[in-house]
Amino acid sequence: GESGESIEMTEQCVEKLREVLRKEGNEGKALRVTVDLGGCSRFMYRFSFTEPEEGDMSFSRGGARLVTDPISFSY
Repeated sequence: GESGESIEMTEQCVEKLREVLRKEGNEGKALRVTVDLGGCSRFMYRFSFTEPEEGDMSFSRGGARLVTDPISFSY
């Protein structure tokens, strides 16, 4: 991340992410991880393939990229 914060992606994660992006025709996009707060202190994690947006935190390894917003990152 830009502020010294990071998310660790294992080599197995990187390989799987690149494989899924290829199969889905989303090469060049990033995996977006968003955390929505649900009822009763439960979190809902949402995953999608998107282009990075302004203000996103971006993490890359081996050609795979993960993005999230700062609020979701804090969870």
